[in-house]
Amino acid sequence: MKKINLIILLLAAVTGIALAQQLEVSPNPAEVIPGGAIRFSVPGQEQAAILWQVLPPSLGTMDDKGLFTAGSSAGQGIVRAAIRDGDKRLLGHALIKIVGGKAEGLTVKVSPGSARLEPGTAEQFSAEISHLDGEPATAAVISWQVVPAGLGTIDQNGNFTSLNQGTGRIVALARSDKFKGMGQAKITVGAKPKPQKLMVEMTPAKVNLKPGENVVFSVSVNDRDGNPVAAAVEFQVEPSGLGTIDGSGNFTAGKKPGVGMIKVSAKNETGTGTAKSLVIVEEKIQRYTVKVKPRQSALEPGRSLEFTAAAFDNSGNPVTPPYWVWKVIPEKLGEISPQGLFTAGQKAGQGKVVAALPPQFGQGQAAASIRIKPGQPLRVKIDPPAARLLPGATQQFTATVTGPDGAPRADVRIAWKVYPPGVGTITPNGLFTAGTTPQLGAVIALVSPDQGGGKGIAGISVSRYYVHIDAVQRPLYLSSGEKYPFKAIVRDNGGNEPPGITLLWSRASLSPNFGNIDQSTGLFTAGWPLTAQVEGLIYVKALLNGQVIGGDGIKVYVSW
Repeated sequence: MKKINLIILLLAAVTGIALAQQLEVSPNPAEVIPGGAIRFSVPGQEQAAILWQVLPPSLGTMDDKGLFTAGSSAGQGIVRAAIRDGDKRLLGHALIKIVGGKAEGLTVKVSPGSARLEPGTAEQFSAEISHLDGEPATAAVISWQVVPAGLGTIDQNGNFTSLNQGTGRIVALARSDKFKGMGQAKITVGAKPKPQKLMVEMTPAKVNLKPGENVVFSVSVNDRDGNPVAAAVEFQVEPSGLGTIDGSGNFTAGKKPGVGMIKVSAKNETGTGTAKSLVIVEEKIQRYTVKVKPRQSALEPGRSLEFTAAAFDNSGNPVTPPYWVWKVIPEKLGEISPQGLFTAGQKAGQGKVVAALPPQFGQGQAAASIRIKPGQPLRVKIDPPAARLLPGATQQFTATVTGPDGAPRADVRIAWKVYPPGVGTITPNGLFTAGTTPQLGAVIALVSPDQGGGKGIAGISVSRYYVHIDAVQRPLYLSSGEKYPFKAIVRDNGGNEPPGITLLWSRASLSPNFGNIDQSTGLFTAGWPLTAQVEGLIYVKALLNGQVIGGDGIKVYVSW
Protein backbone atom coordinates (compact mmCIF):
# COMPACT_ATOMS: atom_id res chain seq x y z
CA MET A 1 0.00 0.00 0.00
CA LYS A 2 2.82 2.43 0.94
CA LYS A 3 4.62 1.48 -2.27
CA ILE A 4 1.59 2.34 -4.41
CA ASN A 5 1.08 5.73 -2.74
CA LEU A 6 4.77 6.49 -3.16
CA ILE A 7 4.54 5.72 -6.87
CA ILE A 8 1.56 8.10 -7.25
CA LEU A 9 3.39 10.92 -5.45
CA LEU A 10 6.50 10.40 -7.56
CA LEU A 11 4.48 10.51 -10.77
CA ALA A 12 2.77 13.67 -9.62
CA ALA A 13 6.07 15.32 -8.89
CA VAL A 14 7.50 14.36 -12.28
CA THR A 15 4.52 15.28 -14.46
CA GLY A 16 3.07 18.21 -12.46
CA ILE A 17 -0.38 16.57 -12.18
CA ALA A 18 -2.73 17.91 -9.49
CA LEU A 19 -4.19 14.81 -7.84
CA ALA A 20 -7.13 16.47 -6.12
CA GLN A 21 -9.86 13.97 -6.98
CA GLN A 22 -12.82 15.93 -8.36
CA LEU A 23 -13.82 12.77 -10.26
CA GLU A 24 -13.59 9.11 -9.21
CA VAL A 25 -11.89 6.85 -11.79
CA SER A 26 -12.38 3.09 -11.56
CA PRO A 27 -10.54 0.72 -11.26
CA ASN A 28 -7.86 2.42 -9.20
CA PRO A 29 -5.15 1.06 -9.12
CA ALA A 30 -5.09 -1.24 -12.15
CA GLU A 31 -2.58 -3.70 -13.61
CA VAL A 32 -2.32 -5.12 -17.12
CA ILE A 33 0.19 -7.19 -19.09
CA PRO A 34 1.98 -5.75 -22.16
CA GLY A 35 -0.49 -5.59 -25.03
CA GLY A 36 -3.38 -6.21 -22.66
CA ALA A 37 -6.45 -4.01 -22.28
CA ILE A 38 -8.63 -2.75 -19.44
CA ARG A 39 -11.64 -0.41 -19.42
CA PHE A 40 -11.81 2.60 -17.09
CA SER A 41 -14.97 4.49 -16.09
CA VAL A 42 -16.16 7.46 -14.00
CA PRO A 43 -19.09 6.31 -11.80
CA GLY A 44 -22.06 8.67 -11.98
CA GLN A 45 -20.88 10.33 -15.20
CA GLU A 46 -21.95 7.69 -17.70
CA GLN A 47 -23.77 10.28 -19.87
CA ALA A 48 -21.00 12.89 -19.80
CA ALA A 49 -18.41 13.48 -22.51
CA ILE A 50 -15.13 12.30 -20.93
CA LEU A 51 -11.68 13.17 -22.29
CA TRP A 52 -9.24 10.32 -21.51
CA GLN A 53 -5.45 10.70 -21.34
CA VAL A 54 -2.47 8.46 -20.47
CA LEU A 55 0.59 9.89 -18.71
CA PRO A 56 3.19 9.23 -19.95
CA PRO A 57 1.73 8.70 -23.48
CA SER A 58 4.31 5.97 -24.24
CA LEU A 59 2.62 3.71 -21.69
CA GLY A 60 -0.27 2.85 -24.02
CA THR A 61 -3.36 4.24 -25.78
CA MET A 62 -6.87 5.25 -24.68
CA ASP A 63 -10.01 5.43 -26.80
CA ASP A 64 -12.92 7.80 -26.15
CA LYS A 65 -14.82 5.02 -24.33
CA GLY A 66 -12.16 4.64 -21.61
CA LEU A 67 -10.51 1.45 -23.03
CA PHE A 68 -6.78 1.40 -22.26
CA THR A 69 -4.50 -0.80 -24.40
CA ALA A 70 -1.04 -1.32 -22.93
CA GLY A 71 2.13 -0.89 -24.95
CA SER A 72 4.76 -3.56 -25.37
CA SER A 73 6.94 -2.46 -22.45
CA ALA A 74 6.46 -2.68 -18.70
CA GLY A 75 5.96 0.53 -16.81
CA GLN A 76 3.58 2.57 -14.71
CA GLY A 77 1.76 5.88 -14.96
CA ILE A 78 -1.59 7.60 -14.63
CA VAL A 79 -4.89 7.47 -16.50
CA ARG A 80 -6.56 10.90 -16.39
CA ALA A 81 -10.30 11.61 -16.92
CA ALA A 82 -11.45 15.18 -17.63
CA ILE A 83 -15.02 16.56 -17.92
CA ARG A 84 -15.94 20.10 -18.99
CA ASP A 85 -18.65 21.63 -16.72
CA GLY A 86 -19.38 25.11 -18.04
CA ASP A 87 -16.26 27.17 -17.42
CA LYS A 88 -14.91 24.56 -15.01
CA ARG A 89 -12.77 21.48 -15.74
CA LEU A 90 -13.24 18.47 -13.45
CA LEU A 91 -10.36 15.94 -13.18
CA GLY A 92 -9.86 12.41 -11.88
CA HIS A 93 -6.92 9.96 -11.93
CA ALA A 94 -6.14 6.25 -11.58
CA LEU A 95 -2.81 4.44 -11.30
CA ILE A 96 -2.00 2.02 -14.16
CA LYS A 97 0.82 -0.54 -14.03
CA ILE A 98 2.06 -2.68 -16.92
CA VAL A 99 3.76 -5.80 -15.57
CA GLY A 100 6.24 -7.63 -17.73
CA GLY A 101 6.16 -11.34 -18.54
CA LYS A 102 3.52 -13.59 -17.08
CA ALA A 103 0.51 -12.01 -15.44
CA GLU A 104 1.10 -11.96 -11.71
CA GLY A 105 -1.63 -9.63 -10.48
CA LEU A 106 -5.39 -9.31 -10.00
CA THR A 107 -7.63 -6.41 -10.93
CA VAL A 108 -10.19 -5.44 -8.26
CA LYS A 109 -13.14 -3.11 -9.03
CA VAL A 110 -15.08 -1.90 -5.98
CA SER A 111 -18.71 -0.87 -6.28
CA PRO A 112 -19.97 1.70 -5.61
CA GLY A 113 -16.84 3.68 -6.50
CA SER A 114 -17.78 6.40 -3.98
CA ALA A 115 -20.39 6.87 -1.28
CA ARG A 116 -21.52 9.52 1.19
CA LEU A 117 -23.18 8.50 4.47
CA GLU A 118 -24.45 10.12 7.61
CA PRO A 119 -22.90 8.89 10.91
CA GLY A 120 -24.54 5.65 12.05
CA THR A 121 -25.75 4.56 8.62
CA ALA A 122 -24.59 1.59 6.50
CA GLU A 123 -23.55 0.89 2.89
CA GLN A 124 -22.99 -2.45 1.11
CA PHE A 125 -19.79 -2.63 -0.99
CA SER A 126 -18.92 -5.41 -3.48
CA ALA A 127 -15.79 -6.30 -5.45
CA GLU A 128 -15.37 -7.68 -8.96
CA ILE A 129 -12.03 -9.62 -9.32
CA SER A 130 -10.34 -10.57 -12.58
CA HIS A 131 -6.91 -11.56 -13.89
CA LEU A 132 -4.96 -9.04 -15.88
CA ASP A 133 -6.10 -10.76 -19.06
CA GLY A 134 -9.70 -10.03 -18.13
CA GLU A 135 -10.64 -13.56 -17.01
CA PRO A 136 -12.61 -13.78 -13.72
CA ALA A 137 -10.54 -14.82 -10.72
CA THR A 138 -13.06 -17.11 -9.04
CA ALA A 139 -10.57 -18.59 -6.57
CA ALA A 140 -9.50 -15.26 -5.07
CA VAL A 141 -10.41 -14.31 -1.49
CA ILE A 142 -11.40 -10.75 -0.52
CA SER A 143 -10.54 -8.97 2.71
CA TRP A 144 -11.95 -5.51 3.50
CA GLN A 145 -10.38 -2.55 5.32
CA VAL A 146 -11.37 1.01 6.26
CA VAL A 147 -8.71 3.75 5.95
CA PRO A 148 -8.58 5.51 8.36
CA ALA A 149 -9.94 2.94 10.80
CA GLY A 150 -11.84 5.47 12.93
CA LEU A 151 -14.14 6.32 10.01
CA GLY A 152 -16.25 3.19 10.58
CA THR A 153 -16.28 -0.62 10.52
CA ILE A 154 -16.62 -3.13 7.69
CA ASP A 155 -17.18 -6.88 7.84
CA GLN A 156 -15.77 -9.42 5.42
CA ASN A 157 -18.99 -9.33 3.38
CA GLY A 158 -18.40 -5.65 2.54
CA ASN A 159 -21.03 -4.23 4.94
CA PHE A 160 -19.71 -0.82 6.07
CA THR A 161 -21.16 1.02 9.12
CA SER A 162 -20.12 4.67 9.52
CA LEU A 163 -19.04 6.02 12.92
CA ASN A 164 -17.24 9.36 12.74
CA GLN A 165 -17.26 12.22 10.27
CA GLY A 166 -14.42 12.38 7.77
CA THR A 167 -13.18 11.22 4.36
CA GLY A 168 -11.31 8.03 3.57
CA ARG A 169 -11.19 4.78 1.56
CA ILE A 170 -12.80 1.39 1.50
CA VAL A 171 -10.00 -0.99 0.44
CA ALA A 172 -10.63 -4.47 -1.01
CA LEU A 173 -7.55 -6.79 -0.95
CA ALA A 174 -7.78 -9.84 -3.22
CA ARG A 175 -5.50 -12.89 -2.84
CA SER A 176 -5.23 -16.27 -4.53
CA ASP A 177 -2.54 -18.95 -4.42
CA LYS A 178 -0.27 -17.03 -6.79
CA PHE A 179 -1.75 -13.57 -7.30
CA LYS A 180 -2.96 -10.54 -5.41
CA GLY A 181 -4.57 -7.21 -6.14
CA MET A 182 -6.29 -4.20 -4.58
CA GLY A 183 -9.30 -1.99 -5.27
CA GLN A 184 -10.57 1.17 -3.56
CA ALA A 185 -13.69 3.30 -3.15
CA LYS A 186 -13.95 6.80 -1.74
CA ILE A 187 -16.13 7.16 1.37
CA THR A 188 -17.34 10.38 3.04
CA VAL A 189 -19.07 10.39 6.43
CA GLY A 190 -20.83 13.61 7.32
CA ALA A 191 -24.11 15.41 7.70
CA LYS A 192 -26.36 15.13 4.70
CA PRO A 193 -25.80 18.23 2.53
CA LYS A 194 -28.69 20.61 2.26
CA PRO A 195 -30.44 20.14 -1.05
CA GLN A 196 -29.89 22.93 -3.55
CA LYS A 197 -32.66 24.59 -5.44
CA LEU A 198 -32.37 23.66 -9.08
CA MET A 199 -33.18 26.36 -11.60
CA VAL A 200 -35.76 24.81 -13.92
CA GLU A 201 -37.07 26.44 -17.10
CA MET A 202 -39.82 25.02 -19.29
CA THR A 203 -40.78 26.24 -22.75
CA PRO A 204 -43.17 27.31 -24.04
CA ALA A 205 -44.22 29.24 -20.92
CA LYS A 206 -47.72 29.79 -22.33
CA VAL A 207 -49.57 28.03 -25.11
CA ASN A 208 -53.04 28.21 -26.65
CA LEU A 209 -54.34 25.00 -28.19
CA LYS A 210 -57.45 23.67 -29.82
CA PRO A 211 -58.99 20.53 -28.28
CA GLY A 212 -56.89 17.55 -29.38
CA GLU A 213 -53.87 19.62 -30.50
CA ASN A 214 -50.31 18.65 -29.48
CA VAL A 215 -47.30 20.54 -28.19
CA VAL A 216 -43.90 19.43 -26.89
CA PHE A 217 -42.60 21.04 -23.69
CA SER A 218 -38.82 21.18 -23.31
CA VAL A 219 -37.04 21.51 -19.97
CA SER A 220 -33.60 22.84 -19.03
CA VAL A 221 -32.12 22.38 -15.55
CA ASN A 222 -29.25 24.46 -14.11
CA ASP A 223 -27.63 24.68 -10.71
CA ARG A 224 -27.74 27.91 -8.76
CA ASP A 225 -24.59 29.09 -10.54
CA GLY A 226 -26.32 28.72 -13.91
CA ASN A 227 -24.42 25.59 -14.98
CA PRO A 228 -26.44 22.87 -16.76
CA VAL A 229 -26.90 19.71 -14.67
CA ALA A 230 -28.48 16.32 -15.27
CA ALA A 231 -31.73 15.63 -13.43
CA ALA A 232 -34.74 13.33 -13.58
CA VAL A 233 -37.89 15.19 -14.64
CA GLU A 234 -41.54 14.37 -14.07
CA PHE A 235 -44.49 16.13 -15.73
CA GLN A 236 -47.93 16.71 -14.22
CA VAL A 237 -51.13 18.18 -15.71
CA GLU A 238 -53.31 20.39 -13.49
CA PRO A 239 -56.24 19.81 -13.69
CA SER A 240 -55.90 16.29 -15.01
CA GLY A 241 -58.83 16.74 -17.44
CA LEU A 242 -56.93 19.44 -19.35
CA GLY A 243 -55.04 16.78 -21.33
CA THR A 244 -52.29 14.15 -21.13
CA ILE A 245 -48.49 14.35 -21.14
CA ASP A 246 -45.78 11.68 -21.41
CA GLY A 247 -42.33 11.54 -19.86
CA SER A 248 -40.78 13.33 -22.84
CA GLY A 249 -43.05 16.39 -22.50
CA ASN A 250 -45.45 15.53 -25.35
CA PHE A 251 -48.77 17.11 -24.34
CA THR A 252 -52.13 16.42 -26.00
CA ALA A 253 -55.00 18.79 -25.19
CA GLY A 254 -58.26 17.26 -23.97
CA LYS A 255 -61.59 17.45 -25.77
CA LYS A 256 -63.06 20.19 -23.57
CA PRO A 257 -61.93 23.84 -23.34
CA GLY A 258 -60.21 24.82 -20.12
CA VAL A 259 -57.30 26.62 -18.48
CA GLY A 260 -54.59 24.94 -16.41
CA MET A 261 -50.91 24.31 -15.85
CA ILE A 262 -48.20 21.89 -16.88
CA LYS A 263 -45.91 21.38 -13.88
CA VAL A 264 -42.46 19.82 -14.18
CA SER A 265 -40.43 18.61 -11.19
CA ALA A 266 -36.67 18.10 -11.54
CA LYS A 267 -34.58 16.12 -9.05
CA ASN A 268 -31.00 14.93 -8.73
CA GLU A 269 -28.61 14.09 -5.91
CA THR A 270 -27.99 17.79 -5.14
CA GLY A 271 -31.51 19.22 -5.03
CA THR A 272 -34.92 19.77 -6.59
CA GLY A 273 -36.76 22.41 -8.59
CA THR A 274 -40.02 23.03 -10.39
CA ALA A 275 -41.42 25.10 -13.25
CA LYS A 276 -44.90 25.73 -14.66
CA SER A 277 -46.39 26.63 -18.02
CA LEU A 278 -49.85 28.05 -18.68
CA VAL A 279 -52.06 26.05 -21.04
CA ILE A 280 -55.30 27.39 -22.53
CA VAL A 281 -57.48 24.92 -24.43
CA GLU A 282 -60.13 26.72 -26.47
CA GLU A 283 -61.85 26.70 -29.78
CA LYS A 284 -59.90 29.14 -31.93
CA ILE A 285 -61.91 32.25 -32.76
CA GLN A 286 -61.09 34.48 -35.69
CA ARG A 287 -59.76 37.84 -34.51
CA TYR A 288 -60.11 41.07 -36.46
CA THR A 289 -58.79 44.62 -36.22
CA VAL A 290 -61.54 47.18 -35.65
CA LYS A 291 -61.40 50.94 -36.21
CA VAL A 292 -63.99 53.52 -35.09
CA LYS A 293 -64.45 57.02 -36.51
CA PRO A 294 -64.34 59.73 -35.32
CA ARG A 295 -61.71 58.70 -32.74
CA GLN A 296 -62.26 61.81 -30.59
CA SER A 297 -65.20 64.18 -30.35
CA ALA A 298 -66.91 66.68 -28.08
CA LEU A 299 -70.63 67.46 -27.96
CA GLU A 300 -72.97 69.75 -26.10
CA PRO A 301 -75.70 68.11 -24.01
CA GLY A 302 -78.52 66.69 -26.12
CA ARG A 303 -76.60 66.85 -29.40
CA SER A 304 -76.10 63.82 -31.70
CA LEU A 305 -73.14 62.39 -33.65
CA GLU A 306 -72.89 59.40 -36.00
CA PHE A 307 -70.07 56.89 -35.46
CA THR A 308 -68.87 54.37 -38.04
CA ALA A 309 -66.85 51.17 -37.62
CA ALA A 310 -64.74 49.02 -39.96
CA ALA A 311 -63.15 45.56 -39.51
CA PHE A 312 -60.03 44.05 -41.14
CA ASP A 313 -58.57 40.52 -41.15
CA ASN A 314 -54.94 39.65 -40.35
CA SER A 315 -53.92 40.49 -43.92
CA GLY A 316 -55.49 43.94 -43.75
CA ASN A 317 -58.44 43.06 -45.99
CA PRO A 318 -61.78 44.66 -45.05
CA VAL A 319 -64.53 42.34 -43.83
CA THR A 320 -68.21 43.07 -43.32
CA PRO A 321 -69.94 41.73 -40.19
CA PRO A 322 -73.72 41.18 -40.19
CA TYR A 323 -74.09 44.00 -37.64
CA TRP A 324 -72.18 45.93 -34.97
CA VAL A 325 -72.64 45.85 -31.20
CA TRP A 326 -72.50 49.42 -29.88
CA LYS A 327 -72.29 50.55 -26.26
CA VAL A 328 -71.50 53.69 -24.27
CA ILE A 329 -69.18 53.70 -21.23
CA PRO A 330 -70.41 54.98 -18.81
CA GLU A 331 -74.02 54.44 -19.81
CA LYS A 332 -75.19 57.75 -18.29
CA LEU A 333 -73.04 59.63 -20.80
CA GLY A 334 -75.67 59.16 -23.51
CA GLU A 335 -77.40 56.69 -25.80
CA ILE A 336 -76.36 55.04 -29.08
CA SER A 337 -78.52 53.33 -31.70
CA PRO A 338 -77.73 49.98 -33.44
CA GLN A 339 -76.63 52.10 -36.43
CA GLY A 340 -74.05 54.04 -34.34
CA LEU A 341 -75.99 57.29 -33.82
CA PHE A 342 -74.92 58.71 -30.44
CA THR A 343 -77.07 61.23 -28.52
CA ALA A 344 -75.41 63.02 -25.62
CA GLY A 345 -77.06 63.13 -22.21
CA GLN A 346 -77.78 66.32 -20.26
CA LYS A 347 -74.78 66.10 -17.92
CA ALA A 348 -71.17 66.97 -18.65
CA GLY A 349 -68.63 64.15 -18.60
CA GLN A 350 -66.36 61.98 -20.72
CA GLY A 351 -66.15 58.31 -21.68
CA LYS A 352 -66.00 55.87 -24.58
CA VAL A 353 -68.16 54.75 -27.49
CA VAL A 354 -67.32 51.09 -28.19
CA ALA A 355 -67.98 49.12 -31.38
CA ALA A 356 -67.64 45.32 -31.10
CA LEU A 357 -68.10 42.45 -33.56
CA PRO A 358 -70.89 39.98 -32.83
CA PRO A 359 -69.46 36.89 -31.05
CA GLN A 360 -70.59 34.45 -33.76
CA PHE A 361 -68.62 36.40 -36.37
CA GLY A 362 -65.32 36.76 -34.51
CA GLN A 363 -63.47 38.79 -31.93
CA GLY A 364 -62.55 42.43 -32.22
CA GLN A 365 -63.55 45.82 -30.84
CA ALA A 366 -62.39 49.41 -30.73
CA ALA A 367 -63.33 52.53 -28.79
CA ALA A 368 -63.58 56.25 -29.50
CA SER A 369 -63.27 59.01 -26.91
CA ILE A 370 -66.30 61.22 -26.35
CA ARG A 371 -66.65 64.33 -24.15
CA ILE A 372 -69.88 66.07 -23.22
CA LYS A 373 -69.17 69.77 -22.80
CA PRO A 374 -70.94 71.74 -20.09
CA GLY A 375 -73.98 73.54 -21.50
CA GLN A 376 -75.35 76.96 -20.48
CA PRO A 377 -75.69 77.04 -16.67
CA LEU A 378 -79.13 76.98 -15.08
CA ARG A 379 -80.59 80.22 -13.75
CA VAL A 380 -81.13 80.38 -10.00
CA LYS A 381 -83.25 83.11 -8.43
CA ILE A 382 -83.31 83.59 -4.63
CA ASP A 383 -86.26 85.10 -2.80
CA PRO A 384 -85.85 87.49 -1.10
CA PRO A 385 -82.90 88.80 -3.16
CA ALA A 386 -81.52 90.60 -0.07
CA ALA A 387 -82.22 90.76 3.66
CA ARG A 388 -81.36 93.00 6.64
CA LEU A 389 -81.54 91.22 9.98
CA LEU A 390 -80.89 91.94 13.61
CA PRO A 391 -78.25 89.71 15.22
CA GLY A 392 -79.80 86.29 15.94
CA ALA A 393 -82.86 86.86 13.73
CA THR A 394 -83.99 84.31 11.10
CA GLN A 395 -85.04 84.55 7.46
CA GLN A 396 -86.45 81.84 5.17
CA PHE A 397 -84.95 81.82 1.67
CA THR A 398 -86.30 79.96 -1.35
CA ALA A 399 -84.87 79.41 -4.82
CA THR A 400 -86.41 78.79 -8.22
CA VAL A 401 -84.41 77.21 -11.05
CA THR A 402 -85.01 77.59 -14.78
CA GLY A 403 -83.12 76.22 -17.78
CA PRO A 404 -81.47 78.28 -20.50
CA ASP A 405 -84.77 78.13 -22.36
CA GLY A 406 -86.67 79.51 -19.35
CA ALA A 407 -88.42 76.23 -18.54
CA PRO A 408 -88.73 75.49 -14.78
CA ARG A 409 -86.46 72.78 -13.39
CA ALA A 410 -88.26 71.57 -10.30
CA ASP A 411 -86.19 68.34 -10.19
CA VAL A 412 -82.94 70.16 -9.39
CA ARG A 413 -81.47 69.86 -5.88
CA ILE A 414 -80.24 73.07 -4.20
CA ALA A 415 -77.21 73.30 -1.92
CA TRP A 416 -77.37 76.32 0.43
CA LYS A 417 -74.26 78.12 1.67
CA VAL A 418 -73.38 81.37 3.46
CA TYR A 419 -70.40 83.64 2.90
CA PRO A 420 -68.43 84.44 4.92
CA PRO A 421 -69.15 81.61 7.39
CA GLY A 422 -69.41 83.96 10.41
CA VAL A 423 -72.33 85.92 8.98
CA GLY A 424 -74.72 83.20 10.11
CA THR A 425 -75.91 79.65 9.41
CA ILE A 426 -78.38 78.15 6.95
CA THR A 427 -80.21 74.81 6.90
CA PRO A 428 -80.54 72.49 3.87
CA ASN A 429 -84.07 73.93 3.48
CA GLY A 430 -82.84 77.55 3.25
CA LEU A 431 -83.62 78.81 6.79
CA PHE A 432 -80.98 81.43 7.65
CA THR A 433 -80.07 82.46 11.21
CA ALA A 434 -78.04 85.66 11.58
CA GLY A 435 -74.85 85.69 13.64
CA THR A 436 -74.32 87.79 16.79
CA THR A 437 -71.83 90.22 15.24
CA PRO A 438 -72.73 92.97 12.76
CA GLN A 439 -71.47 91.78 9.40
CA LEU A 440 -72.11 91.74 5.67
CA GLY A 441 -72.35 88.56 3.65
CA ALA A 442 -74.39 86.52 1.24
CA VAL A 443 -76.65 83.49 0.97
CA ILE A 444 -75.73 81.35 -2.04
CA ALA A 445 -77.92 78.74 -3.73
CA LEU A 446 -75.80 76.28 -5.78
CA VAL A 447 -76.75 73.72 -8.44
CA SER A 448 -74.06 71.01 -8.89
CA PRO A 449 -72.33 70.63 -12.30
CA ASP A 450 -73.76 67.14 -12.81
CA GLN A 451 -77.26 68.72 -12.75
CA GLY A 452 -76.34 71.44 -15.23
CA GLY A 453 -74.64 73.93 -12.87
CA GLY A 454 -75.81 77.38 -11.74
CA LYS A 455 -75.94 79.67 -8.71
CA GLY A 456 -77.94 82.47 -7.15
CA ILE A 457 -76.80 85.06 -4.58
CA ALA A 458 -78.74 87.11 -2.03
CA GLY A 459 -77.09 89.86 0.04
CA ILE A 460 -77.21 89.68 3.86
CA SER A 461 -76.76 92.54 6.34
CA VAL A 462 -76.65 91.74 10.07
CA SER A 463 -76.88 95.02 12.02
CA ARG A 464 -78.84 97.11 14.55
CA TYR A 465 -78.60 100.01 12.13
CA TYR A 466 -80.41 100.54 8.86
CA VAL A 467 -77.89 100.55 6.00
CA HIS A 468 -79.23 100.76 2.46
CA ILE A 469 -77.54 101.11 -0.95
CA ASP A 470 -79.48 103.70 -2.91
CA ALA A 471 -79.61 102.48 -6.54
CA VAL A 472 -81.95 103.16 -9.46
CA GLN A 473 -83.05 99.52 -9.50
CA ARG A 474 -82.46 96.14 -7.87
CA PRO A 475 -80.78 94.20 -9.32
CA LEU A 476 -78.73 96.68 -11.27
CA TYR A 477 -77.86 96.01 -14.94
CA LEU A 478 -74.76 97.65 -16.40
CA SER A 479 -72.89 97.47 -19.69
CA SER A 480 -69.21 96.63 -20.03
CA GLY A 481 -67.07 99.69 -19.26
CA GLU A 482 -69.99 101.66 -17.74
CA LYS A 483 -69.31 103.66 -14.54
CA TYR A 484 -71.84 103.86 -11.71
CA PRO A 485 -71.51 105.94 -8.48
CA PHE A 486 -73.00 103.94 -5.60
CA LYS A 487 -74.44 105.79 -2.58
CA ALA A 488 -75.60 104.45 0.78
CA ILE A 489 -78.02 105.65 3.53
CA VAL A 490 -77.33 104.92 7.23
CA ARG A 491 -79.99 105.44 10.00
CA ASP A 492 -80.28 104.47 13.67
CA ASN A 493 -83.45 103.05 15.23
CA GLY A 494 -84.84 106.59 15.54
CA GLY A 495 -84.36 107.26 11.83
CA ASN A 496 -81.48 109.67 12.41
CA GLU A 497 -78.18 109.64 10.53
CA PRO A 498 -75.39 108.92 13.06
CA PRO A 499 -72.47 111.36 12.91
CA GLY A 500 -68.97 110.09 12.08
CA ILE A 501 -70.06 107.31 9.73
CA THR A 502 -67.41 105.88 7.33
CA LEU A 503 -68.42 103.80 4.29
CA LEU A 504 -66.21 101.04 2.93
CA TRP A 505 -67.12 99.60 -0.50
CA SER A 506 -66.16 96.20 -1.98
CA ARG A 507 -67.13 93.82 -4.76
CA ALA A 508 -67.51 90.01 -4.98
CA SER A 509 -68.03 87.77 -7.99
CA LEU A 510 -67.28 84.18 -8.98
CA SER A 511 -66.81 85.36 -12.57
CA PRO A 512 -63.57 86.94 -13.83
CA ASN A 513 -63.53 90.50 -15.18
CA PHE A 514 -66.70 91.45 -13.27
CA GLY A 515 -65.45 94.98 -12.58
CA ASN A 516 -63.79 97.17 -9.91
CA ILE A 517 -65.02 99.64 -7.28
CA ASP A 518 -63.35 102.50 -5.44
CA GLN A 519 -63.41 101.50 -1.74
CA SER A 520 -63.91 105.03 -0.42
CA THR A 521 -66.11 106.70 -3.05
CA GLY A 522 -68.19 103.73 -4.25
CA LEU A 523 -67.50 104.44 -7.95
CA PHE A 524 -67.89 101.11 -9.80
CA THR A 525 -66.44 100.46 -13.27
CA ALA A 526 -68.02 97.48 -15.07
CA GLY A 527 -65.50 95.03 -16.52
CA TRP A 528 -65.29 93.12 -19.79
CA PRO A 529 -66.42 89.59 -18.93
CA LEU A 530 -65.44 86.50 -20.91
CA THR A 531 -69.08 85.49 -21.38
CA ALA A 532 -72.05 87.51 -22.51
CA GLN A 533 -73.23 88.22 -18.97
CA VAL A 534 -71.81 87.79 -15.47
CA GLU A 535 -73.12 88.63 -12.05
CA GLY A 536 -71.66 89.79 -8.76
CA LEU A 537 -72.39 91.71 -5.59
CA ILE A 538 -71.51 95.22 -4.49
CA TYR A 539 -71.14 95.54 -0.70
CA VAL A 540 -70.97 98.52 1.60
CA LYS A 541 -69.90 98.43 5.25
CA ALA A 542 -70.84 101.21 7.61
CA LEU A 543 -68.23 101.87 10.31
CA LEU A 544 -68.68 103.97 13.48
CA ASN A 545 -65.57 104.71 15.53
CA GLY A 546 -63.76 102.02 13.53
CA GLN A 547 -66.38 99.32 14.30
CA VAL A 548 -68.69 97.77 11.68
CA ILE A 549 -72.28 98.61 12.56
CA GLY A 550 -73.98 97.27 9.46
CA GLY A 551 -73.97 97.02 5.72
CA ASP A 552 -75.89 96.25 2.57
CA GLY A 553 -75.38 94.57 -0.77
CA ILE A 554 -76.85 94.76 -4.22
CA LYS A 555 -76.67 92.28 -7.11
CA VAL A 556 -75.20 93.66 -10.30
CA TYR A 557 -75.26 92.11 -13.80
CA VAL A 558 -72.58 93.12 -16.30
CA SER A 559 -73.12 92.29 -19.97
CA TRP A 560 -71.59 93.17 -23.35
